[in-house]
Amino acid sequence: MKRKAIQLANQTLVVSLPSKWVKEQGIKKGDEIDIEERGRELIIGNKGKIEETKKIINIEEFGIMKNRIVLSNYLKGLDELEIRFTKPDQVEEIKNRVINELIGFEIVKQTPNSLILKEIADSSDQSFEIILRRIFLIMMSNSEELLNSLKENKRNLDHIISTDLTINKLCYYCIRILNKRGYKNYREIPMIYSLILTLENIGDVHKNIAKEIIEGKLKLKKEDLENLELSNELICILETNH
Repeated sequence: MKRKAIQLANQTLVVSLPSKWVKEQGIKKGDEIDIEERGRELIIGNKGKIEETKKIINIEEFGIMKNRIVLSNYLKGLDELEIRFTKPDQVEEIKNRVINELIGFEIVKQTPNSLILKEIADSSDQSFEIILRRIFLIMMSNSEELLNSLKENKRNLDHIISTDLTINKLCYYCIRILNKRGYKNYREIPMIYSLILTLENIGDVHKNIAKEIIEGKLKLKKEDLENLELSNELICILETNH
């Protein structure tokens, strides 16, 4: 997209904003626009209040996919989700399994045939960095604990299994922030998105290894331990270079 620079007075140059973007952002005359200089580029953004997004779904339409549907709406940054149903037991699984994993998304109203989930904690760029850092710390701790347990033939790894839920919650929240607010450097969004999904997958691998160790099903060779050590080093490298 190109725009011509228009000269006002003697030294001021003005560039118009795309009308579609202005309408989507709800920008009015007199509103402040954020501008960041990055070499030859100017990054223009609107950090004002974003219009609240709402959606209504009938949970009966999705069958066994109902949990995934609620999660996908959360991940894409929806502010309010109304879930309609005919039988209360249709949403019990959602309340017990999904809502517990959605940071900042809470039940604000419930009737015999509906449930309203709403964002009660506003996300920010700062909270994203803090939570991503926390994910790395948990991953590094779990990875080190798992490796030491394998070397020492220990089976007390319930902690790693339970923290996988925490890792999932934090990864989901980071994805939600990316989808809703973007990232400080928009060019890095695909890389950060991929990084979060990779960390979530590694957490699942750690959980599954821990389960098999506890159940006595896992027999690792020397090269398996070496690969796990390399995995630990990779997590540290990712954290350092993020």
